[in-house]
Amino acid sequence: MQKILKSKSEKCSKNALLKGEHNMEKLIKIIEDYVEFDGEITRSLSFKNDLGLSSFDTVCMTEELKSEFKKDVTPNDFIKYKTVGEMSDYLSC
Repeated sequence: MQKILKSKSEKCSKNALLKGEHNMEKLIKIIEDYVEFDGEITRSLSFKNDLGLSSFDTVCMTEELKSEFKKDVTPNDFIKYKTVGEMSDYLSC
């Protein structure tokens, strides 16, 4: 019998579906502490271009994300994960 191992991304996807919506809400609340945005914060918004998050804000927000999500988040993650949705998915895995 051959054992089929699931990739990390498959495991992450199932896990993300379970936690994603709740984590998205928590992430939006944290973002709202750092930016003033007229409108709804959605998955497709870019931290830099749409929300205008400064590099100082990303450093401060990183510490809050580490604490809230118990995940090793760095300011460089805001370069790698450019949108609210990408960051939410990362935090959910």
